[in-house]
Amino acid sequence: MRSMNMMKLAGTAIIGLAITQSASAATSLKINERVFNDFPSSTLVTTTDNLSSVQFSEGPFGTGGWANRHDAVASSDGGASDQSFDLLEDFSIEADVTLSLTDASAEAGLRLNAPVTGDALFLIKDNGEIVAFGGGAPFFSFAAAGAANGYVPGSTIFMKMVYQSSGVFGSPGTVEYLIDRGAGLETSGPLNWSNTEGGPVAHSVGMYAQNIPSAPTTTSQVTTTFNNVVITPEPASLGLMGLGGLAMLRRKR
Repeated sequence: MRSMNMMKLAGTAIIGLAITQSASAATSLKINERVFNDFPSSTLVTTTDNLSSVQFSEGPFGTGGWANRHDAVASSDGGASDQSFDLLEDFSIEADVTLSLTDASAEAGLRLNAPVTGDALFLIKDNGEIVAFGGGAPFFSFAAAGAANGYVPGSTIFMKMVYQSSGVFGSPGTVEYLIDRGAGLETSGPLNWSNTEGGPVAHSVGMYAQNIPSAPTTTSQVTTTFNNVVITPEPASLGLMGLGGLAMLRRKR
């Protein structure tokens, strides 16, 4: 774990040295509780440490319908509003994610909220799934054909998403998904965005927890924690340099 943290700090330092994009880096998180609120009588406790961490702890849920969802998105105005990114703005988002639960199903991870082009998700689930899809973002699963994905509820997994615009509206940008579940950095490699626009339009960037309680709901509890959160604009050349630095540091260790 110590080597993992040092690797991520080194990678973040590399990224921080070369940011030249006009967009400002996120300075805090905007907490949007109960985006879905099918269990309105649930007990929800949200804790956050400015930009670096956030935790959603919910349960018991009481009676209700399908699911509750809670978001924590990048903000550049002290958490007053969601920070808006456009199609041609590159960014990366990363966090150490832990999903713990009792008598419930849940998913959590990184997300782009894009009302025009559709939301894009990079998530873990209680059934072990580690997958990305939605809103024109390329589908990718961190599992070999017919094999289990490998996320174990209660464990911590490093997750990162890097978006790089093509610089031209209508020409596909790329997104790269990265994880470290304890065996070293794994990556999808850069994958093309597949919608007509070539990327997400007018979107926010952040994290989410979506909880689906099971019967008996009086014992259902879900706690999702995001630590070491980093959200930053990132020029295309910088993304490659940062990932190269991460890979070299891992090889040395």
